[in-house]
Amino acid sequence: MVEIYTTMDNGVEFVIERLYRGSVINHRSFITEDKIDVNARCQMPVTLFYITWDKMKEIKEESPVLSRKIDAIEVMLINKDNPIALDYIISRDATVMKNNNQTRSRKEQAYRDNLTVKLKNAIMFYIVKTRILKRIPNFNEILNMAINKKKREMHAARRKQQEFDLDQLGPEDTYLTDEQFSLIKEQIEKIKLTLDD
Repeated sequence: MVEIYTTMDNGVEFVIERLYRGSVINHRSFITEDKIDVNARCQMPVTLFYITWDKMKEIKEESPVLSRKIDAIEVMLINKDNPIALDYIISRDATVMKNNNQTRSRKEQAYRDNLTVKLKNAIMFYIVKTRILKRIPNFNEILNMAINKKKREMHAARRKQQEFDLDQLGPEDTYLTDEQFSLIKEQIEKIKLTLDD
């Protein structure tokens, strides 16, 4: 059995799901090379089957239909407004009993499991979103934000300087600054090159 769990803000571990034989973990994250927002741990010995991305590309090349379907899933996942926090397919025994001792069909059980994952995903989406909003950035992140802001400001200032227009000069501008002079010189050089051609 594999437990899918998350750690709440108060440090308590919360088990979201217990997955048994035949379950699939991270099938969507695998396609989009995305990170998952929850943890998984084995609670008993398990056998894990996996596929590498190189092998998947090989299989896609051999099957154009599969390749188109995977590409369509990738486009759908990338264009989603709310990312998927939980990425697994539940595999349960279809003989799970109903209320009146009747067994469910495999199709009905798969449908119910899919709805369960969707519901838990909606809840986890808001938990993850709340964590991000509450998160206090560390010193390095604040420093990087300040550096990036300064870079953007400097880039905007350079762009403004490059957009210097001779018509901006008035009769009171008897002396040019070094920056204005170098910009005018660059414009004259460009004009010369154009005329030479």
